[in-house]
Amino acid sequence: KDMARQNIGEGCGSQTIVAPDSLISLFAASMSQKILDIQKNGFQNDEGELYYGYTDEEGMGIAWRKTIVLPLKAVDVKDSDWTVRISERAQQKMKSEVSKYPNSETGGVIVGRKFLGAKAFVVTDILDAPSDSVRTKNEFILGTKGLMPSIEEYTESANRSLYCLGTWHSHLSECGPSDKDYKAAKQILSDDYASMLILIKTPNSYHAIISKEESSSVS
Repeated sequence: KDMARQNIGEGCGSQTIVAPDSLISLFAASMSQKILDIQKNGFQNDEGELYYGYTDEEGMGIAWRKTIVLPLKAVDVKDSDWTVRISERAQQKMKSEVSKYPNSETGGVIVGRKFLGAKAFVVTDILDAPSDSVRTKNEFILGTKGLMPSIEEYTESANRSLYCLGTWHSHLSECGPSDKDYKAAKQILSDDYASMLILIKTPNSYHAIISKEESSSVS
């Protein structure tokens, strides 16, 4: 069945698939056993596990498939209780992009989710920079050609559960945010956007600026 957003209160909602209680109970029983096992024995390593359950043809049994979720890279934001968490997928994409331009700064768009309760930006993926982007030794300027359609296409493909969080760019040395980076964050803020993230990839670390708080971080 199609998944759709079901409003459950003012400003709230949940991605929900309508299902009978009997089917929910079938999945819940297996899930409860797995949770009980974790409570007794704990996690075996630092990796996360994502389970997908499928009913058989008779609708009486369930087969489970497991996907390993690698640990997220946590970046603390200085003078703030917010954090930035970066998936392994996003990290590998940034490393690949940086390797293509060893003598120039490069970058792109970061997508994921912002969790107000956990006060965390979770970066799950990276979108390529538009073809009109400018890369130099001391600066990366994100282009605009096809940018908004690319972001919208990605957001729609994720059923709007993932969306643009901001931008990222590289520095060639282990230096934190530059004056230009802080000015960019202030510009985003002055344009009255929702809080956005500027992520900086250095050779061995990450830095972050959150537009509303105008803060930097070092990992």
